[in-house]
Amino acid sequence: MPDDSVTPVTLIVGAPRSGTFLLSALIDDHLPLAVPFETHFIPLFARSLRLCGDLRREGSRRRLLRCIWAFLEIWTSQAGRERKLQTLHPFTLLAIRHREAELVEGTDSYDGIVRGLFQAYAEAHGKSRWADKSVFYAPPSLERLQRVIPRMKVVHVIRDGRDVCLSWRRSWFGPSTVAETARLWRRHVGRNREWGRAHPGVYLEVRFEDLLGDPQRTMQQLAGFLDVPWRGGEVRLDSDLARALARGTTHQRLAEPIDPSNTRKWRRAMRARDAALFEAVAGETLRSCGYPAGGESPTRRPTPGMRLVIAWSHVVSLVTPALWPARFKNMLPAVLLVADRMGVPMSLPVRLLTRRLS
Repeated sequence: MPDDSVTPVTLIVGAPRSGTFLLSALIDDHLPLAVPFETHFIPLFARSLRLCGDLRREGSRRRLLRCIWAFLEIWTSQAGRERKLQTLHPFTLLAIRHREAELVEGTDSYDGIVRGLFQAYAEAHGKSRWADKSVFYAPPSLERLQRVIPRMKVVHVIRDGRDVCLSWRRSWFGPSTVAETARLWRRHVGRNREWGRAHPGVYLEVRFEDLLGDPQRTMQQLAGFLDVPWRGGEVRLDSDLARALARGTTHQRLAEPIDPSNTRKWRRAMRARDAALFEAVAGETLRSCGYPAGGESPTRRPTPGMRLVIAWSHVVSLVTPALWPARFKNMLPAVLLVADRMGVPMSLPVRLLTRRLS
């Protein structure tokens, strides 16, 4: 059993549709780490900890856990409905809710509660370690998160932004324009890389294309980074969570063998003007990640017409269907904590919001 006081928290991050679900499923299959369905609560509650009260008090820790359970019920219910899944419960932290009493008694900090929740999930799945994969519409601040979870390792999955654009915009939580998708992808990559440059020993980049092309080498590299054993052999998807997610509409490829050719789809599926627009917004980031511009030419500079389209995309993004639910989800921890302080039973916001939040 690892010593929780020294074992780093492992976070899997990246822009949506970058391959984070694939990587987390492979880690869950082939390494001694349990990776539950994405939780989203860690950075969001970190911003609202003052509303909990002093976590050295048992009542404050109970309040925090009540609100975390409520948040997970709301998020998991919506995510399951949107992905047309019957249930995600066995693969979420809600499955270890019966251990609340020992979680309350076992720590006096947010860091300790996070570790306790995930460690209990890992033990329930016969694992000694764990990781959290949570991907957001806009990237959370790793600097802020590190202030409340000092010891953490970050695995950053990067995929060609133009392939991300094709996939993300088709999803139920995708941006409405190419320019907005490019801006968000650039922001995800830039912020995570900036944190990585400041913390080189606890940051690892994994390219989606490398993961597909040589999964054995990627998993061996991950095992070394995470300081866990790697048994070698064929790398394939064979987890219960992957099979459950594949029954939905967003991650159907998790039911298929790893396909090395599932890259550079933008070259045949993206319109030339969309590729040019994406490169105008995020070309420098594409180039820094090793993704050349279309036709191996220098990254395109925005024309006056493109600049107008890019400016207009910022206006459109304010009313995009994915943005307002995402913003409300970001505020939900504070809403739940205030409601709990006012004596509102957590069952009430859960009933009201399970079918409205994404």
